[in-house]
Amino acid sequence: MESLTDQLLPTLLESFSQRFRALRLVLETGMTESILEQVQIGDADIGICINPPPTRKVRFVQRVNLEFGVVVAPSHPLAEQATVKLRDCRAHRLVAPSGEMFRGSTLEKLLANSPYALVPVASCNRILTIKSLVRAGLGIAFLNRLDVARELAQGELVFRSLSDRRLHAQLALCVAADRSLPPAGEVLLEHLRVALAAVDES
Repeated sequence: MESLTDQLLPTLLESFSQRFRALRLVLETGMTESILEQVQIGDADIGICINPPPTRKVRFVQRVNLEFGVVVAPSHPLAEQATVKLRDCRAHRLVAPSGEMFRGSTLEKLLANSPYALVPVASCNRILTIKSLVRAGLGIAFLNRLDVARELAQGELVFRSLSDRRLHAQLALCVAADRSLPPAGEVLLEHLRVALAAVDES
């Protein structure tokens, strides 16, 4: 998730690298299926993915439920409502994820079970772009709270839970089920587990 590489991971990895100065860190972002495959075949030691499907080839060390809702610009009419229902979103244009980013997403599940038609005015394959378009007033988006943590803190976007649709995205920390990590990897894994547990608590 872009929100992890933007906020949580940099501080955590800086502290880790101070302890293990000889190690070189390689970070790659990608879709859940790609992350799980890289962990399974050994191209990656540790993976963090969203809404992973069940698999025996990967061991999930930590799972975190992230609140899912509608994201709007501060000037948007929905920002003035204390609670928002899915039907309230019908009159507003949607900025949606595209392609692989949409398939298997929490938004796909939401729309599949919705009696309301929400037609995208734009679609893109980056969370950063979705947030920028929403901030500019092009439309609304459906994201989890962690996706917009920085923008919420800075007052650039507004997050509203869907009062009639209690949905969560699941963030999962994983390693290969049949392979042990080197000692430094175990240390990093524990740091990540604690950090994600703190996200869950907050």
